[in-house]
Amino acid sequence: MDIEIRDTRNGDWFWVYRALLEDAHLESLDKLIYATLASFEGKRGIFPSMEGLAERAGTSERTAQVAIKKLIS
Repeated sequence: MDIEIRDTRNGDWFWVYRALLEDAHLESLDKLIYATLASFEGKRGIFPSMEGLAERAGTSERTAQVAIKKLIS
């Protein structure tokens, strides 16, 4: 079953849909990377470097890369 994962941003806060939290295929670090990506202001075209993403999430760049690949699949 395909699940569309979306978030809603409004300034300093954002909602993450329950589907993300309940997805058994995703591990905690995957969900952390998703939430960290959502914390950047993507609607304004601001996206982090892999280094910036990993730093904000408090993880390694490699961990962030693996999580992003998993989120994409």
